[in-house]
Amino acid sequence: MAKFLILKISNRYHQGVKLQEILTEYGCEIKTRLGIHETGEEYCSAEGIIVLELIGEKRKLDELQKKLGELDGVTMKYVEI
Repeated sequence: MAKFLILKISNRYHQGVKLQEILTEYGCEIKTRLGIHETGEEYCSAEGIIVLELIGEKRKLDELQKKLGELDGVTMKYVEI
């Protein structure tokens, strides 16, 4: 069964450093990471979406979700398919 965590970040500039620290801390539980935000030559959105494919122990995945959930402006959805 594949496990995914989809994050919506409302202010990438405000939470980017702390978010990256958490993702690095749990890097062994992240099999795939895809980041998406709207950008162009004259515009770069402060909002973004990150899709994480997760592996590992349930305890570690729960810890990851708890830490990410404590960040202001970050909402998430966990999906198993």
